[in-house]
Amino acid sequence: MLKEYTLSDTPQARVIAYDVIEPYVKNTIHDEQVEQNKIIADIDKRLVAVETIINSNRSNRTENKANISLFFTGITAIISLIKIFI
Repeated sequence: MLKEYTLSDTPQARVIAYDVIEPYVKNTIHDEQVEQNKIIADIDKRLVAVETIINSNRSNRTENKANISLFFTGITAIISLIKIFI
């Protein structure tokens, strides 16, 4: 519970001070939580983007290896055909 801040020793002053300060503190805490949630959501989006890039790079590397292998297979086949005709 929120600490009771007093302007004077009268009960009425204590109630007024509490009523004035409590909403401000609650709103401040809420605003900070909202801001933290935005930051966390932004970090999550960036992590997903980085993960997507990493997975894309892995996929591209695998595809490049397959293309290089196919290229050398084609070169080997062409050399074999040239040997047959020579």
